[in-house]
Amino acid sequence: MTRAGRVVQVQFVLTAMLIYLAMAIDLPPWAIKAIDKIRRGFVWRGRKEAKGGHCLIAWPKVCRAKELGGLGISDLKSLCIALRVRWPWLKKSEPNKPWASLPLQVSKDAECLLSLAIITEIGDGANTLFWKDKWLAGKSIQDLAPNLYVLVPKGRARKHTVKTALDETKWTEDIQGEIPVQALMEYLELWDMLEDISVQEGIPDRHIWRLSASADRLARRGLPHPDHCLLCDQEEENIQHLLIGCVFARQFWYDILHSIGLAALAPQSDVSSFDDWWDKAVLTVSEDARKGLNSLIILGAWTIWKHRNDCVFNGATPRLSTALNLAREEALLWSLAGARGLSPIHSS
Repeated sequence: MTRAGRVVQVQFVLTAMLIYLAMAIDLPPWAIKAIDKIRRGFVWRGRKEAKGGHCLIAWPKVCRAKELGGLGISDLKSLCIALRVRWPWLKKSEPNKPWASLPLQVSKDAECLLSLAIITEIGDGANTLFWKDKWLAGKSIQDLAPNLYVLVPKGRARKHTVKTALDETKWTEDIQGEIPVQALMEYLELWDMLEDISVQEGIPDRHIWRLSASADRLARRGLPHPDHCLLCDQEEENIQHLLIGCVFARQFWYDILHSIGLAALAPQSDVSSFDDWWDKAVLTVSEDARKGLNSLIILGAWTIWKHRNDCVFNGATPRLSTALNLAREEALLWSLAGARGLSPIHSS
């Protein structure tokens, strides 16, 4: 069998064999590592094992999408998280399913993905968690009032719905212990925000999945999609155009890179591959600066994608200033979390 044939075999046979198992249980890291060893060995040698010298490309790069320079083989850890998210999503979006009342064990990674992916429009509030779900201006109270949230026991945060919490302001009973000044300020701001909120009896909550594929992928699946890129309205949208070919994206990269004195690395109109541009850009800086530049490029791509989704799902108008401000805010958060080389961005 040719190597190309083995790639197809790995993706559509070896990986597919795990689908139902991965939907039912969280595969432990040792199991994922062992399965990847078998998949890697079969791709490169057609055998159970392959040593480092036989592997032509690092496995994480093999697991990238083809549009990003990979072979399109599913990353097993990400696939497992996505499959496990199916259950809490169905429990929330279709609460009438027979098993919906049963307890679910959801990993922290799956919980984070679900929180990132879903926003809620309140109806009767019976199927929305007051503290954890994103129902208040597209954000969760956990995000809006983090200092106040830490005073709420985890058990109550996981059970208290919007409907029960707003009934005679019972959410105030969830707060335990002494309230520091910052938490008190958040408490007063939250009180003002909730003052005009009321539930609509008989109308179920509406949960919206915010993450979507690019327009070309939606088109291949016969799903609704925009005719043109929403950021430039000039060409059809695909992942390469969105991240590097769009005039909006190119100006964004220029402004971001200019803030750290690397404007010369901004992609030009003749560049067609985001992955190739990234590889070449990293090679032009010193080894000490590469981690910072890698973080910056990841952050920039994430910002463009978030701004695009804001335009798709929330009807926002594409604005370069909005995207740049979002990038600065994200850079600050990433820096606080330990990412290096981003301080010039959020301080500019």
